[in-house]
Amino acid sequence: MTGATDVDIVDVIADVKKITGLSKSTTQKQHSLNVSDVWHLWDILVAKYDTIEVINVYVNCAQTADLKAVVNETLKVVEGGADKLQQLMLEYAIPLPPRPPQGAKTTVNLELVTDKYIFNHLFDLIKQLPLLAVAINYSGSPVIIKVFKNHIIQTIELIDNLSVYGEAKGYLQKLPMYKPIS
Repeated sequence: MTGATDVDIVDVIADVKKITGLSKSTTQKQHSLNVSDVWHLWDILVAKYDTIEVINVYVNCAQTADLKAVVNETLKVVEGGADKLQQLMLEYAIPLPPRPPQGAKTTVNLELVTDKYIFNHLFDLIKQLPLLAVAINYSGSPVIIKVFKNHIIQTIELIDNLSVYGEAKGYLQKLPMYKPIS
């Protein structure tokens, strides 16, 4: 069990590698990555871009102020994660996938798109934990492992916050009670 003051060895090694890599050329930095690192960085950024594009549509369709605020806050978190990945990929000269459009304005009032529908799809979009876990499993670089780990922590916190909101609004499906047969 780890406490708040415990040191995470991956973080320490990643920080040391990052500091010692400051004087390295891009080509030298690239040698610290494997093909899996590059592919997963690219794939996770594509997933974040797809999420951003969908969230931009949801911002326009949300009917209540509280859901708009939740969607906008979620968008900020996902965009922040995408920005960090972009910076890292540029540092290693990894080509970036095409960015999504800045915003999605719609003039159509989609009455079928309820706040509950928006929330549930947003909640599903955010659950990228398996993708991030696989990325950590196949990474060979402590710097990249730390990046993926931070994205997992950020995703868990976002899922936690969305769960609290969804529960309060009654948007989450209630699981059946387990009653063992006596």
